[in-house]
Amino acid sequence: MTPKEKAKDLLEKINNASISNIEWDRCSEYGKNSLKRKAIIVCDEILSLGCTKDVSSIRIYQYYSEVKIKIQHY
Repeated sequence: MTPKEKAKDLLEKINNASISNIEWDRCSEYGKNSLKRKAIIVCDEILSLGCTKDVSSIRIYQYYSEVKIKIQHY
């Protein structure tokens, strides 16, 4: 799953329903920002676990850093 797909997946899980482009466009800025804030908290919690020198740990850290960026720009 790409970071962009994961960002959408997290937003939909927090929303408890899929989000179409039409629905997203109709949503208020407050609603969008609220949903994004919650998804960013999830990413921050994962990132707060830190990163070891293990290759898989570095990949996970980089992946969720990218997911967070995609959420912010969604």
